Amino acid sequence: MTNAAGMSEQTDVKPVFGLADLQAAAPIFRHRWAIPIARRLMKCLAIDKVNAIHTRHCHLRGAAFTSAMLADPMMDVRYNIHHAERLDTLPTGAFITVSNHPIGSLDGIILIDLFASRRPDFRVMVNGVLERIWA
Repeated sequence: MTNAAGMSEQTDVKPVFGLADLQAAAPIFRHRWAIPIARRLMKCLAIDKVNAIHTRHCHLRGAAFTSAMLADPMMDVRYNIHHAERLDTLPTGAFITVSNHPIGSLDGIILIDLFASRRPDFRVMVNGVLERIWA
């Protein structure tokens, strides 16, 4: 299926974080009276946007996924790398990258975007949020 912007959309994709996940993390949201509050909370935290972006691009893998996700109009993230030419001359063998972001998701996505196209053997250890994204 294609949306108005001409982007592919899949409707049978499991959300990155859905109502059931919130209810499992915070059982108070299992009560009937709390469900509307839970939905509103997820909207305020833009979790609905994260799920929509993931749905549009989850058919892609690796750097193609992260590039499409970062360029998505809902996200529109840009980053600058000083001395980017050094990335093209990385030596072979293992290396470690470190991120220190309070949430960590965006850092991990950018690291994948940077290194996956240059080093197919690149792997990243992610937090619980990124762990839910299959791309």
